[in-house]
Amino acid sequence: MNIEFQTAGLLLCLLLFILYVTQKRLGLYSEKIFFSMLVVSILLLIADIGSVAAIVLRGRLPAGFVHAVCKLYIFLLALEAGMAALYILVDVADGLRYRIVLRVASCAAAVIQGLTVFLLPVFIFQESRAVYTFGPCATAGYLFGGFYLLLAVLALFFARRQIYPRRRLAFSIWMFLWVCAVILQFRNNRLLVVGFSVALGMAILYILLENPEGDLNPEYGCFNALALEKYGASLSRRRKKICFAFVLFDPVLESTGLGIRALLEKCRPRRKILVFRVMDFDFLLLTEDAAEFEALLQWMRNEIDGVLSGSFVSYFCNGKSWTPGSVRLQDILEALPYYKTKIKEKGGQKITELPADMLEEYTLRKRMVAEIRDALNENRVEVFFQPIHALPSRQVVSAEALVRIRARDGSLIPPSHFIPVAESTGSIGEIGERVLDETCRFLSEIGVLSAGLHHIEVNLSVVQCEREDLAARLSAIFRRRNTAPQTVNLEITETGTVHTKQTLLRNMRALIAEGCTFSLDDFGKGESNLMYLVEMPVSIVKMDYDLTKAFFHEEKARRVVTAVVRLAHELGLSVVAEGIEEEEELQAMEKLGVDFIQGYYFSRPLPEAEFFAYVQEHTVKKENT
Repeated sequence: MNIEFQTAGLLLCLLLFILYVTQKRLGLYSEKIFFSMLVVSILLLIADIGSVAAIVLRGRLPAGFVHAVCKLYIFLLALEAGMAALYILVDVADGLRYRIVLRVASCAAAVIQGLTVFLLPVFIFQESRAVYTFGPCATAGYLFGGFYLLLAVLALFFARRQIYPRRRLAFSIWMFLWVCAVILQFRNNRLLVVGFSVALGMAILYILLENPEGDLNPEYGCFNALALEKYGASLSRRRKKICFAFVLFDPVLESTGLGIRALLEKCRPRRKILVFRVMDFDFLLLTEDAAEFEALLQWMRNEIDGVLSGSFVSYFCNGKSWTPGSVRLQDILEALPYYKTKIKEKGGQKITELPADMLEEYTLRKRMVAEIRDALNENRVEVFFQPIHALPSRQVVSAEALVRIRARDGSLIPPSHFIPVAESTGSIGEIGERVLDETCRFLSEIGVLSAGLHHIEVNLSVVQCEREDLAARLSAIFRRRNTAPQTVNLEITETGTVHTKQTLLRNMRALIAEGCTFSLDDFGKGESNLMYLVEMPVSIVKMDYDLTKAFFHEEKARRVVTAVVRLAHELGLSVVAEGIEEEEELQAMEKLGVDFIQGYYFSRPLPEAEFFAYVQEHTVKKENT
């Protein structure tokens, strides 16, 4: 009998079946379809061998049985093509709703196909080693198979960006082999190679995509980063809620690997919990079963002083409220350093449960990082000016330049949303230079100084103060904008290290030599150090908003503010009180001897056109009266 190719293909598929079922798998939808395809391929090859044998032995077998076996082969061949189309569509329709639609459509197509194939007549041809079937049944089967393959080709073309690249490659190779086999078998009907091409296609899919061993970490037997990428791609299109945990091991204490292996051993029988090795000593646990997850957490709590003692640092987030459709798995992985920071803030407990909204918090932060970058590139960083009034004249004499970011829809993003993010990412340095550049442009292009303004104050971020070339960078901006350094007062805050302080001091001296003046901003906030008043060549002290407000509510704060004002004046420094909003507050600061007032009592921060009009109204007119 002419069954050599079919037998070889069957043996290949059986080998793939054994390898596949004996390995740990992720349980992805694509894996389930591949396994179904593998089973259908085995049945197809058995039916192929059986149909050839039945045709050869049809003189000894009932005609109905022979025809049934031949029709079964035709049906399975078309079904294999349908499974292939379903497999290529897995990336396009991996959501639960689409899966249901695909299942219903697939079942309906299989029923229609089965009824059509088994009800139509089939004819048999045998001459020497040439054995094949033909007639309406065979034609219907080929039409069904051709339709499925055409659907797969259309999906490859029109949805290629949604389909995993390796899936496109593997499926394209398989289709090429299948088409070649069909053409070869039609040209030489003695070579029954279609079934063998199916087996080769399954081997290609196994090697390039579905080999479970390629998803495993050889050292610990858990899943690796490639598996996590595949699982994450699937999660991004699903709507089931996920529980997850990061388990972080100390690299020094965990050199023996005992803690890691104890954790993996505990997870092994819990097949619903997937363990991924994210980095060398960082592991991610994922499950859709909240009960399993809680049981594992309880074991960890019990063993934290046992087998995991000294080598286990973990933090957990019970993600019952997390839906992968709103937050990508990649966001979770990228948030790992962010989570570690949060753990330190919580005191570094062995087991820490983070709030479920931390993912949303990190995602918003990530979006803000992108918003800041785009705003800088698209010139959506603007400068508003908040007037500063002198006492007792109450005339506007200066202003503080405050950064604003305008969203693409024209709205303003609150500074409290982007300033902390810019500070943590380092982009605050670029923002600071942009603010100085825009301020210098405003000073040089608009005649605001001629209207009575003395100078404008510009904040220097800690990032800028740490730069060795700070003076050179700011001087370059003054020259480019043709702005006199005397018209800008630079505000500094306290720095955390001695090196930074010395770097800043050198730059301050260089800028003062050019004509700049300096203010000590946010005095009274954080770890205010009186030595800054002694060491730093500042001419103005700006009392922090909270310190100013506390003056009106706490006796201790009242004494501190009074002492600060007196000390500053004795050192020859001017004092600015921030946050003044009421007439009573203004009068109290005036009585105290504060030199300048900044706050909503006079004005909110204004865009440059409104600010220029404000300056003209509150300087020129007052001087004329």
